Amino acid sequence: AIQFNSNPCNKDRIWGLFGEKDTLAHFEPLFLEHYNHSFHFPGGHTPTSEEVHTWYVPLAERMLMEYPLNH
Repeated sequence: AIQFNSNPCNKDRIWGLFGEKDTLAHFEPLFLEHYNHSFHFPGGHTPTSEEVHTWYVPLAERMLMEYPLNH
């Protein structure tokens, strides 16, 4: 009941990251009921450091450019 932040401002700012070889969790449809963006990478449930560098870091950089931090 409290897993998802219901603030509408976050609907476009929170991304779900889903491994295409994830054999543990399959919650993308539920996630997309609450948020607008999902990202797939060709890995499993727990990414390796190489997958983080290859897939997560560029996504984080893209998100920071799109939604800059307000100070």
